[in-house]
Amino acid sequence: MSALRFAIKSLARTPGFTLIAIITLGLGIGANTSMFSILNGYMLRPAPYADADRLDRIYRASRQDSRGGFSPADYLDLKPETSGYGEIAAYAFSDMSIALPGKPAEMADGLRISANLFSTLGTRPALGRSFRPDEETFGNHHVLIISDRYWQNRFGADPRIIGRTVRVDGEPHEIVGVLPANFSDWRHLSWVDVFRPLGFDEKETRDRSSARLRLVGRRSANVSRGQADAFIASFGRRLARDFPAANAESTWRTIPIDDSFLPGDGRGIISM
Repeated sequence: MSALRFAIKSLARTPGFTLIAIITLGLGIGANTSMFSILNGYMLRPAPYADADRLDRIYRASRQDSRGGFSPADYLDLKPETSGYGEIAAYAFSDMSIALPGKPAEMADGLRISANLFSTLGTRPALGRSFRPDEETFGNHHVLIISDRYWQNRFGADPRIIGRTVRVDGEPHEIVGVLPANFSDWRHLSWVDVFRPLGFDEKETRDRSSARLRLVGRRSANVSRGQADAFIASFGRRLARDFPAANAESTWRTIPIDDSFLPGDGRGIISM
């Protein structure tokens, strides 16, 4: 089972490669109807979020990577200035060692996230609560939200899970929420077991070199796709001017979240 979950996680992180593999398989099978069914089930169905047509993935494009991530410092510059766009949330992959009292530690697939990630996606915990904004601050970040699957498998669906303390990488953390069972689209984050706040330390807040953050945004109802893309591109140009060593060779862009599951700009597959 762990090998299967690793394979699914790896495929979800590389949708372009996965799509090519599926196409190759479909050609081998030689059945157009079956091929479309596979693609529709894997890539073409809408993301399972409320008003998903207003959701974007935001990327930092360079010659090396058309879908690059962002540094903590660049994200912190953007965070208070999103009124021209809407809500923008951040996350970073961070596998974690989880230890329950009296049991050996086990590795879990984890994310460090901004407090507004779930509200940006249009979901909320089924049990407990979301993270508070102050819990993004280093020192206040020792709280966790877990997936429904992890709650079932690791904690036996204990209804008293909220408030329970576990050790994450050796430090005590309080479980404050459990995600709903329908947070289950494996193309986007459903394979993650454990979520904790970003909790940047002082060194990370100054970091403009490690582009490990991923951004997802929800456009305000009165902001068009064109306006949103122009806003993001303009902010990227500003940082390229202010911090050329880190940003001069890159541009910022948006892709609708449904298109982001496809390779390239997410358009070519529709005409197949």
